Amino acid sequence: PHMELVLMTLPISKLYNSERQAAFNKIISDYALEYNFKLVDINAVNITNDLVDSAHPKTSGMKILADAIVEILTKNE
Repeated sequence: PHMELVLMTLPISKLYNSERQAAFNKIISDYALEYNFKLVDINAVNITNDLVDSAHPKTSGMKILADAIVEILTKNE
C-alpha cells in the first residue's frame, strides 16, 4: 500500500529510430501523468557513456539510474 511506481523513458538507441522513441516516450509520459506515477527521463540523466551496448547500462549506468530514481522519490518530501 505504500509503494510508488516509477516509469522511465527509453534511451536513445540503435534498436529503434527517433520517431519510434518519441512515440514510445509519449506513451510512457502519458501513463505517468494519467496514473500519477513518477517519471525519470532517462535522456536527461545521460548514461550514454555508461552503457554496455546502445540500450543496457553497465554497473555505473545502473548507479546513475538508481540515483535518479531515489532523487525523484524523495523530491517534495
